[in-house]
Amino acid sequence: MAVEGNGRVVEPGQKVANGHAAAPRTKKIKPKKGFSLFSILTRLFTWYSIITIFFRCPATVDLLTDTTPKICKPYFQLRSIISPHLEPYYDTYASPYVEVVRPYYNTVDTRIITPATALGKKYGAPRVAQAQAFGQAQWDKNVQPQVSKYQSLAWAKYDETLAPHVDKAYTATAPYYDIAKTNALQTYYEHILPTYSTVQPYALQGYGLASDFLVDTAVPYSKWAWASTAVFLDRTVFPQIRILYGENVEPQLVRIGERLGRYRDGKKLKAAVDEVDSSYSSSSASSTYSSISSSISSVHATPPPTTSTDTPIPSETPANVPVGEKDVRATAQEIVAKDLKAWQEKFAKAADEGSDEIENRITEITDRLIQNQAGKVGRALNVQLEEAVKSSLRSLKKDIISIVESSEDEKKKGRGT
Repeated sequence: MAVEGNGRVVEPGQKVANGHAAAPRTKKIKPKKGFSLFSILTRLFTWYSIITIFFRCPATVDLLTDTTPKICKPYFQLRSIISPHLEPYYDTYASPYVEVVRPYYNTVDTRIITPATALGKKYGAPRVAQAQAFGQAQWDKNVQPQVSKYQSLAWAKYDETLAPHVDKAYTATAPYYDIAKTNALQTYYEHILPTYSTVQPYALQGYGLASDFLVDTAVPYSKWAWASTAVFLDRTVFPQIRILYGENVEPQLVRIGERLGRYRDGKKLKAAVDEVDSSYSSSSASSTYSSISSSISSVHATPPPTTSTDTPIPSETPANVPVGEKDVRATAQEIVAKDLKAWQEKFAKAADEGSDEIENRITEITDRLIQNQAGKVGRALNVQLEEAVKSSLRSLKKDIISIVESSEDEKKKGRGT
């Protein structure tokens, strides 16, 4: 196996020219003449059939004559077989659209097709008849002798070439064919036909019994069983299940939902509080606290007044609080007021959001209870009440009948005594 300079592998069957592998040439596949001829003949026959059926065949079978084309009779037979199967689909799917288009078709038929047909019959029919007569004369004069000639040549060629082989094959297979035909006829008349004649009455009887059982017994009882089962499930089983679910499962689910709701409400309240905390400016608070601390430090750092002599002057007890301490107290009061206002806003916002959330939760819980308890459990209890009323009425009727019968028996006994 050779390799090119570019690294591509060259197969042994490929020739290398100028350092490159020559790609093998694909041979064109010639179309088979027999198949193409068959295709042409099939297309011609198809178009001939369509044109003949649409333009030359009569409207009904009763109008068939000896002069009508031979394809019309098989067409009507095939249509009579297929039309019962296709008419339901036509009525279901195509008929509405046909009915919609029919007025337009009637208008076109009245204004265009019918006048054109009349003109064609008046002026075109004689020309067509002349053309047909001329074509038939030309056929009889020129084409028919050639067809007869080639037909006789074909038969002579067949008798010369194929007829001996066909006769030989027929002579060889004729005894076996006669034996097979005789055995088949003997088997049919001696075994199959008597067996069929014997089994036919029993088969018809069995078919009739099976059909009667299916139509009169199986189908009605199956419908009754299905309806009874559906009524029993809908009136007895499903109400019990709904009531058990509403009394046992639904409250647990409601409690779980309430816990989750409280958890979500707590998280939302916390988020609201944190938002208010973040909105409260920490920078203003720190500046206020720094001003308080600076004022306090300035008060404590202020030295007491001294004289030039070394003898200390006794300080007099002040009657009032110093001015610096008053400022500190005022600043502290301002900070406390701001903190109180911030806390008030915080809890007011949390209370508002909590009230909105509680209102939404109450609405959700009431809707769910109305939907589940009143809609499902209430309907099930209503069904149970109806069944209880029916059973009570039945038992009451039985009691009344028994009382009446017992009273009649007592009257009869009294008359007998």
